[in-house]
Amino acid sequence: MGRVDDCPQGRTVQDAHWRRVTDMKRTDDHGACVDAWLGLVAGGQTPELLVEALEAGFSAVSRRLRPIVGEATTKAITNRVLRQAARQIPSLAFVRVGDGGLSCGGLRARAGSLPPAEIAGGVRLVLVDFLGVLGRLTSDVLTPGLHAELWKVAAALPAVEDGAREGIQA
Repeated sequence: MGRVDDCPQGRTVQDAHWRRVTDMKRTDDHGACVDAWLGLVAGGQTPELLVEALEAGFSAVSRRLRPIVGEATTKAITNRVLRQAARQIPSLAFVRVGDGGLSCGGLRARAGSLPPAEIAGGVRLVLVDFLGVLGRLTSDVLTPGLHAELWKVAAALPAVEDGAREGIQA
């Protein structure tokens, strides 16, 4: 279990969400991080809210990354991840790389006709692959900070229940 000084802004180690994050920092497990984050922000949500979670989560991670590796590198990695993801989940072909992150208008327009499980799988695939590529490129130096960015954005998403939001807010 993490130490009290591992918790930012006075969170307690007993906080279930923070405990999961500190465990993930030690293991650098992108899949576990994204699964826990999705469980918090997207559990039982509409397809449209799942698309919103993808945009918000990806934007948070890419905002943290952009000053370090630059806009061109961030876009190149994003394009590669989206191409690979669309091969596995064709509806992701409607997601584009825009200024500052992903442009999910095409996916959002079709979200109502897609199974929520497909969209949730797409969100997971894109985020895990993106974090995995970055982890491999940087020997996981950036991983703890990038994982933390997902959790920061969770408090702002409408899909997060008030009780859970209190546990992750500063």
